[in-house]
Amino acid sequence: MWAVTRLDPGFFRATVRPSVRLLILDVAYTTQLIGTLVGVRRLYAPSCIAPRGAIYAARVALPHAILVSLSEQAGSGYELAHRFDRSIGHFWTATHQQIYRTLRLMESNGWVHAKPVVQHGRPDKKVYSVSDNGRQELARWIAEPPSPTRPGRASALTDSSTRDIAVKLRGAVYGDRETLRSQVAALRAGRVQALDTYRGIEKHSFPDPSALSGAALHQYVVLRGGIRAEESAIEWLGEVAQALEEK
Repeated sequence: MWAVTRLDPGFFRATVRPSVRLLILDVAYTTQLIGTLVGVRRLYAPSCIAPRGAIYAARVALPHAILVSLSEQAGSGYELAHRFDRSIGHFWTATHQQIYRTLRLMESNGWVHAKPVVQHGRPDKKVYSVSDNGRQELARWIAEPPSPTRPGRASALTDSSTRDIAVKLRGAVYGDRETLRSQVAALRAGRVQALDTYRGIEKHSFPDPSALSGAALHQYVVLRGGIRAEESAIEWLGEVAQALEEK
């Protein structure tokens, strides 16, 4: 087991330069990823550096999100990264650099195959596909029970922006409510834009939901989850704005 010193979060933020903090975060992520790929499910990173929230949990499972995408369609790292931007990236946070690094580790671990493809006039590329070991790992992960939620700690505020607003609302009487109202309005506008995007995808890609089955139906239901989440967030942010209008 690796020994990791737990730093005081305030001291860490005050004494470590932002660029160095990003490097530490990147190393912490890579360490966690390697642990996941070899089946070791320990959290090596200090809690003050990589909190165990929704986004961090998503990063831990990034190899499995990649396995899902490559099971649907093989592709190069570039193609996969842009596929994430258009689909899985709407609810699964990962940078292009993380995707490329994860693919290399997955190849080393035997979860994916990489086939070199010669391109005339352009650099050669690798096209990744899921191996038998990768399919077995994906099936194992799908069957794995989700981490239990601590009683009383579940929340519908599933992203950092809405969680921040919730905490700020609790303390609104001690600060500038006008500024907070502007923040809420901007956040709500962003959620409306996301909802419009999801509904556009729904209209274009799933014009007849009643005819769907199999993988297409599953993709549609995931999209519906995003639509309902945005609708709920927009409604709640409207309530927040109304509450901030009260004297």
